[in-house]
Amino acid sequence: IDQMLDEANNFHPNIKLVRQIGRSVPFLDVLIENRKGTLTASVYHKEAAEPYVVPFGSDHPGHVFRNTVDTAIARAVRYSTTLFEFEEEIRQMKLMFLYNGQSFECSTISHHPLIDSIQNLTVQEGLKKQFKEVAIQSRIALFNMYLKSAEDQREEYKKKHEANVKKMDASQHTLNKNEKLSSTFVQLINERCNNISERIR
Repeated sequence: IDQMLDEANNFHPNIKLVRQIGRSVPFLDVLIENRKGTLTASVYHKEAAEPYVVPFGSDHPGHVFRNTVDTAIARAVRYSTTLFEFEEEIRQMKLMFLYNGQSFECSTISHHPLIDSIQNLTVQEGLKKQFKEVAIQSRIALFNMYLKSAEDQREEYKKKHEANVKKMDASQHTLNKNEKLSSTFVQLINERCNNISERIR
């Protein structure tokens, strides 16, 4: 296996394979998981990566924004093996685009032929204003939902971490001297987890 990985790592300078044992493995932008003997795939998002795409307020041509959305959707369709994974990825995409300032003016509804066909400019502007207010309210509601979801996830991971620390402490007493983790290593793990928790806040 080592020889095969070394050969693969020499194939392309920008793609490196690493040895990893576990129920899931990320590769480029795909996450492959073993769920009770069934392999599933989903889009992989690096934890350290910001949910950043080209800001919608920038002066890039319109096709750049369309390509960003099209690529994200194609990736979700291609890599999601279940409907749940696909819907979760679409939800993440919506939040990412809101985070990057997708405004009402960039959406197709503000330039819809039906609205543009209204001759009375006062009525036309009134409709656009109403649509814009609804879009802003939806954006605020989605952002609040995202914050609550992030807080719930943080609490869930905090509980999991505390449970894992208790398990680790309990197992330290039953292991022999050679199998025990050093106290320095345990302390480093705790510090790392606390730093991640602080950064999430």
